[in-house]
Amino acid sequence: MLDKRRSLNENDDPEIIGELIAMLDEDDFLLLENNRIAGVVSLYGMPGSLEMIAGSAGELVNLDRTPNEPGGSRLTISSAFLGTIQLRGNQLVRLAIGHAMLEELRQRSASEGNTSLDGDAFARLLLDGNVIEGVLSLTLARHLNVRANEFTQTASPNARVDLSTGAGRMLGWFLADTATYIGNQGTSSTSTLVDIARVSQRVANMEMTVS
Repeated sequence: MLDKRRSLNENDDPEIIGELIAMLDEDDFLLLENNRIAGVVSLYGMPGSLEMIAGSAGELVNLDRTPNEPGGSRLTISSAFLGTIQLRGNQLVRLAIGHAMLEELRQRSASEGNTSLDGDAFARLLLDGNVIEGVLSLTLARHLNVRANEFTQTASPNARVDLSTGAGRMLGWFLADTATYIGNQGTSSTSTLVDIARVSQRVANMEMTVS
């Protein structure tokens, strides 16, 4: 778990909120580099089980106005207290977000119209040259850059066919305000990474679908 989530009460006085943001919004930099991690890297708290993510994260596509097309999310991520996090050259099973964050996103996906995420989010999440061996990853940041990563699916739970998303094909869901996907590699055209971003670009991703 790389960071806990903080939140502000939207009913607080705007001046107080502004002071708290100025105090909390340190442009910190967190680098996780050249590690072999036999498990999950989670942002914003402890994640739920794989079954919980499989059963609920799929609802997040309701935030996307134009499925399969770049951009068009109803979700705006305007606050970003946590600065930059970079994962570079790591080998890990999957990415995740905290259970409380997932529940808030699910509630927002059930609403109609545009919605804005309150509280903590990383301003920048840079995923560069990692090997991600599992499936059903889930992550979120204001600005997301996914470059030259390998999605091998070697840790896919093939025996657990009850996972409702079809674990052998669903690489995961990546949420952002703006996102780029450049030069990532999967294992087949049926492997899908769901991009849920207000604005996004996808270039030269091979043997996988960024939808």
